[in-house]
Amino acid sequence: MLGKPFPLVLTPINAEEKLNFIQLQEYFLKYHCNIVKAASEYGAVMFKGFEIVSGEEWASVLYASGIREMNYVGGAAVRKLIVGTEGRLENPQILTTNESPPNQPIPFHHELAQTPDPPSHIMFYCSVNAAEGGSTPLIRSDFVFNWLQDKYPEFAKQAEELGVRYVRTVPEVDDPSSAQGRSWKSMFHVETREAAEAEMQKQGFTWEWLEDGNCRVSSKTLPAVRAGSNGRKAFFNQVIAAYTGWVDSRNAYGKAVVFGDGTPLPKEIIEDLAQWMFDNQCAYKWESGQFCIVDNTVAYHSRQPFSGRRRVFAAIGLGEKEVKGYQTHLVLTSSDKMPSVGFGCWKVPKDQCADAVYNAIKNGYRCIDEACDYGNEKECGQGIARAISEGVVSRKEMWITSKLWNTFHRKEHVL
Repeated sequence: MLGKPFPLVLTPINAEEKLNFIQLQEYFLKYHCNIVKAASEYGAVMFKGFEIVSGEEWASVLYASGIREMNYVGGAAVRKLIVGTEGRLENPQILTTNESPPNQPIPFHHELAQTPDPPSHIMFYCSVNAAEGGSTPLIRSDFVFNWLQDKYPEFAKQAEELGVRYVRTVPEVDDPSSAQGRSWKSMFHVETREAAEAEMQKQGFTWEWLEDGNCRVSSKTLPAVRAGSNGRKAFFNQVIAAYTGWVDSRNAYGKAVVFGDGTPLPKEIIEDLAQWMFDNQCAYKWESGQFCIVDNTVAYHSRQPFSGRRRVFAAIGLGEKEVKGYQTHLVLTSSDKMPSVGFGCWKVPKDQCADAVYNAIKNGYRCIDEACDYGNEKECGQGIARAISEGVVSRKEMWITSKLWNTFHRKEHVL
């Protein structure tokens, strides 16, 4: 792997002409398999020089990436929801990155490696760049493992054989002053202790409720060394972040992670490793509209301190999904996916509307646009019902809009 770029950076052929998100989405539809493969081979793929101006536009591109969307459950960082609906976990979510104070660095880690099923990918998008700092440094985790084997072979062997456990106290209410201040309510998308216990049980956690409403959460023993998607052994974990960074009013330095048998990790080795990773990191300056797809099994990420306004969003994914190249969707703020091309029913005669809508669906349309003023809503519904009854399409696949005249906003007029 020596001599290969890290990350791999892709830019438009004509640097003076920025491509918009629709053009980039079309590129992803065609080459998504190559992009995912490149992320595995290089560790990360960076896209620069494209015109992506919102979280919704970025989500539309990611939807065509072939990476299966995953929601952020079980993590410690306080985040704000950008795209998605709170409590609706069936649709993908885009959130801000860790909302901890800007003067605090966030140490290297693999996203959600303290959970049994961490994501295969994490994606970052820069909406607004910080005045100073704020980079998202990266480092290859297989290189980290090779360094450990060479300098601390006994520790590398212990880490691989024993694994690690993560132990932290999480608050009842989000604490944005801490890099791991996400409350147990936000962490598991719940409101009650009973619901939190059910979620923790699913992930194999043990827990202890404290008098102040906080909860001490312990993971089961998890691997510290795993094979990345590239087949190479990687030091895959949250060890550096947990040991050096999970420090606040509830958690002490060096106490948030132990070997799987409960013995403490060697302080001098962890601190030497943290320094080596810092010295060998790949740090770059964000530009607005720039985004990166990181293979979470191949590369660590972190965050530099910064000053000024910084808005960087994140999304996670687990595995791959089928991408239909012939149908493009746009992602709304709610995270619902709306087809970007629809069949409009304005001026379609009543006696032709049912057949027109039915044939439109047979030919690939999944968005039907109606209005009460068109006078053919009933017939439009007949065409949709026929397509569903014949198995051409399911109701779940259809996006149907209608509109009310301004004098028809009363409840009795809506039907």
